[in-house]
Amino acid sequence: MHIAVRYDGRDFPLEEGADVGQLQARIKETVETGGGMVYLDVEGGAASILVTPETPVAIYSTK
Repeated sequence: MHIAVRYDGRDFPLEEGADVGQLQARIKETVETGGGMVYLDVEGGAASILVTPETPVAIYSTK
Protein backbone atom coordinates (compact mmCIF):
# COMPACT_ATOMS: atom_id res chain seq x y z
CA MET A 1 0.00 0.00 0.00
CA HIS A 2 1.25 3.47 -0.88
CA ILE A 3 0.11 6.85 0.35
CA ALA A 4 -0.43 9.71 -2.09
CA VAL A 5 -1.42 13.37 -1.96
CA ARG A 6 -3.93 14.65 -4.49
CA TYR A 7 -3.56 18.35 -5.19
CA ASP A 8 -4.95 20.39 -8.10
CA GLY A 9 -5.87 17.24 -10.01
CA ARG A 10 -2.39 15.70 -9.69
CA ASP A 11 -1.29 12.78 -7.57
CA PHE A 12 1.97 12.86 -5.62
CA PRO A 13 2.95 9.36 -4.37
CA LEU A 14 4.79 9.78 -1.08
CA GLU A 15 8.02 8.01 -0.17
CA GLU A 16 7.54 4.64 1.50
CA GLY A 17 7.16 5.08 5.26
CA ALA A 18 6.06 8.73 5.05
CA ASP A 19 4.74 10.17 8.31
CA VAL A 20 1.16 10.90 7.29
CA GLY A 21 0.22 12.34 10.68
CA GLN A 22 3.04 14.87 10.47
CA LEU A 23 2.08 15.79 6.90
CA GLN A 24 -1.55 16.31 7.93
CA ALA A 25 -0.43 18.54 10.80
CA ARG A 26 1.82 20.61 8.47
CA ILE A 27 -1.01 21.08 5.97
CA LYS A 28 -3.45 22.04 8.73
CA GLU A 29 -1.01 24.53 10.25
CA THR A 30 -0.29 26.05 6.84
CA VAL A 31 -4.00 26.51 6.15
CA GLU A 32 -4.62 28.00 9.61
CA THR A 33 -1.89 30.61 9.06
CA GLY A 34 -3.37 31.73 5.73
CA GLY A 35 -1.46 29.47 3.34
CA GLY A 36 2.03 28.73 2.13
CA MET A 37 4.28 26.10 0.64
CA VAL A 38 4.17 22.52 1.90
CA TYR A 39 7.11 20.31 0.93
CA LEU A 40 6.55 16.65 0.11
CA ASP A 41 9.03 13.78 -0.05
CA VAL A 42 7.69 11.93 -3.06
CA GLU A 43 8.79 8.78 -4.84
CA GLY A 44 11.92 9.62 -6.77
CA GLY A 45 12.38 13.15 -5.45
CA ALA A 46 10.62 16.06 -3.84
CA ALA A 47 7.73 18.38 -4.59
CA SER A 48 6.23 21.51 -3.09
CA ILE A 49 2.60 22.59 -3.25
CA LEU A 50 1.05 25.96 -2.47
CA VAL A 51 -1.70 25.31 0.07
CA THR A 52 -4.33 27.94 0.90
CA PRO A 53 -7.57 27.83 2.90
CA GLU A 54 -9.42 27.49 -0.43
CA THR A 55 -7.25 24.68 -1.81
CA PRO A 56 -8.58 21.12 -1.51
CA VAL A 57 -5.88 18.59 -0.61
CA ALA A 58 -6.52 14.86 -0.19
CA ILE A 59 -4.27 12.21 1.34
CA TYR A 60 -5.24 8.68 0.38
CA SER A 61 -3.89 5.15 0.13
CA THR A 62 -3.32 3.24 -3.10
CA LYS A 63 -2.62 -0.39 -3.85
